[in-house]
This record gives sequence, structure tokens and C-alpha cells, in this order.
Amino acid sequence: MLLYKQIAQEWDRLNRLPKEEASLLEETIEDGVFHGFGRFTEQLMDKMLEAYPETNNLIPYEIQKMKDGIANALFSGYLIYIAYQNLLNIKRPQMRLGIQYIPTLMDEYNYIVAPYQPNTKSLLFNQLLDEEPAIELLFEKVATIEMNIIRKNYPQIDDIPFGIGYMLKDLINRGVFIGFGLGYSENSLRS
Repeated sequence: MLLYKQIAQEWDRLNRLPKEEASLLEETIEDGVFHGFGRFTEQLMDKMLEAYPETNNLIPYEIQKMKDGIANALFSGYLIYIAYQNLLNIKRPQMRLGIQYIPTLMDEYNYIVAPYQPNTKSLLFNQLLDEEPAIELLFEKVATIEMNIIRKNYPQIDDIPFGIGYMLKDLINRGVFIGFGLGYSENSLRS
């Protein structure tokens, strides 16, 4: 079992990679994952707009800050998975394999993370989360960090209606989990 401090330190290290190392890491991420980040960001923002149509009354800058926060949460969740891989010495391939988001990665994600019926892969995913509580603790901590970054970059967030702010926090939490799930699904397709 990994300790929270270990995985948090590795996640933090990944977030602070110098430009050259960050670009090397980026070369290992499938284009389908990047596409997934964009699609899920839009999907989560649509949920916000559907639940709180008054979000459209905010100035575009404010909406963009929320959208950026959700996108960052997705990537942070993905980095949690990479941190987990690194701590277990799971080698990431240096080059992309060409895994597309639709349908390949999305099908795998749905099969593992959001299946209609439990299956072997979804049971293994849930077992991982059960056996590594540090990962789920980090989900919460990272979501709080991402929310604090939004507050720092967008101080007027305290002036938006409570319901919108509360939902944004929920979407940030979901984004971190989804990002982790995308990383896990990408790795599953490569194995």
C-alpha cells in the first residue's frame, strides 16, 4: 500500500517538472487522452450551465476561469495516475501508440470506470481504489488545491451565487476522478 505522502510528493514533482521534462512526459500521453480532457471539460461545463443557467450571465472571463479550473482538475487527476505508475515503477512508453478518444479510449473508460454491469476490469479498478486509500485522499486534496488556484486567479469567485460555486467544487472533484480514470484506461489499452 502506498503512503499518502509518497504519492502526494510524486504528484507535486510532476506538477513542477521543468519544461524539457514536461515535454518528454507529454510525448507519452496519447492524443486521445488530450482529446478526452477537452471533451470532458465541455461536458462538465454543460452540466454547470444546465443546472445553473444563470452562469451564462457571468462575464466570459469568469466562465473561462471556471472552465480552466475544470480542465486543470482533469489533468491533475491524470497526473495522480502517472504518480502512481512512477511509484510502482511501471514504465510509460516513450512514444504514443495512436489511441483515439472516440471510440477506443472512451469505450475503455466506460467499460472500466462507468460500466452498466461490473466486469473484470471495473472490479480491478475499484479494487485499486480500495487497496490504495492514499489515491482517493489525494483526489480530495488535489480538488481543494485546484479550487484554491481558481480563487487565486479569479478572486471574484466569492461574489458568484453559492449554488454555482458549490457545483464548481463538485465538478472539480469529478474532474480529478475522471482524469485518473482516463490515465488508468489509457494504461489498460497499452497493456
